[in-house]
Amino acid sequence: MDRQATLVQLRSRLRALESTLPANRDDLVSLGHPALDDALPWQGLPRRGLHEIGGLAAPGFAIALLVRLLRGEPERMAFWCRPGRDLHAQGLLALGLDPERLVLVQGERDQDLLWAMEEGLRGGLPVAVLGEVAEVPPLAGRRLQLAAEKGGLPALLLRPAARRRPPVTAALTRWRIDPAPSFNRDRWRPCWRVSLQRCRGNEGQGQWTVEWKYETGDFSLAAPVRDRTPAAAPAIV
Repeated sequence: MDRQATLVQLRSRLRALESTLPANRDDLVSLGHPALDDALPWQGLPRRGLHEIGGLAAPGFAIALLVRLLRGEPERMAFWCRPGRDLHAQGLLALGLDPERLVLVQGERDQDLLWAMEEGLRGGLPVAVLGEVAEVPPLAGRRLQLAAEKGGLPALLLRPAARRRPPVTAALTRWRIDPAPSFNRDRWRPCWRVSLQRCRGNEGQGQWTVEWKYETGDFSLAAPVRDRTPAAAPAIV
């Protein structure tokens, strides 16, 4: 078999592997509200997959997902791979995430962070691997998706909107998260505009305004609110 035919065969195999869907409910995690779950063809977020999260409020939404993934897993941790900066413990606590449940992996180069994410996923030890990576080449994205499938873990790729970057085509889902006005005047809770921009196997998109109830670890849908600015959120990074 010549080189070109081999490459075609490998690409075909990668596409087949990437399109693998969850076989049962154990391979899914609820997003915390039926409206969000029902927007996905799997009726939940696949654990064995790469999910891209962008936008100004991406860190808060990613933390909410970690809180949900850590529930019922008292002996396990989550990995957070990011450039060499510490996280703000009080900001994590304000969103319901105990900093003691995190393993922080720091690196300066994108390739180091991608390597750390892949190793964490293939090892299968944490409940999830979250990474903040500026540039993700197409091959690196496919490797993360395959590593997530092999390890049975979700890979959350956090890409705040500092500047526009090409999307990661290997991701099963792509989300944009922006701040939204709080509709609870008596008690601060984070509100976000959640936009599903891409979902493999589903042509539809969706947008919701949600309130994160960190006490219970789930979401409620927010009623439209006009003429109000988003409430200040606690610092996380």
